[in-house]
Amino acid sequence: MYRDLAIAVVIPAFNERRAIGETVATVPAFVDRVIVVDDASADDTEAIAQEYVARDPRLRYHRHAQRQAMVATWHEVVEIAANEFPSARYFAWASDHDRWHPRWLERLVAEIDRDPSAVLAYPITCRIDEQGTQLDKGPRLFDTSACQSLGERWRHMCHEGIGAGDMV
Repeated sequence: MYRDLAIAVVIPAFNERRAIGETVATVPAFVDRVIVVDDASADDTEAIAQEYVARDPRLRYHRHAQRQAMVATWHEVVEIAANEFPSARYFAWASDHDRWHPRWLERLVAEIDRDPSAVLAYPITCRIDEQGTQLDKGPRLFDTSACQSLGERWRHMCHEGIGAGDMV
């Protein structure tokens, strides 16, 4: 069903050896390209990511020689995805420490396709501890569908954008 969509998932990574393997492993099989940009991790993130590169032809791995920091890495990973996979119709950021529900991306694509004016869909997340036990955290919702203009959407984001990290 999703083979013709051209989907790229990008994962900025930094010192997440405990989770990076599971993050990569839970990206849905219908995704065409998975790009990991390692921001000069000092742990085993590189070795773990390289193990997945050897097993999964969709996976690309890039590593910074020196730490660039989070925002610069986010920008870079978007550029890499655009250059390496310009036919991607959909682009998704994934955090290096996340586990994904098997249908997370399928549901987001369906939401974007349902509303042609939508520019973003994001999952409602839950927090877990290192043992995988869910932590108490309510959903953070952000909806600009009622906004009539870019300016109104921007003002809403600035005043109500708490929880924007769930969008990444």
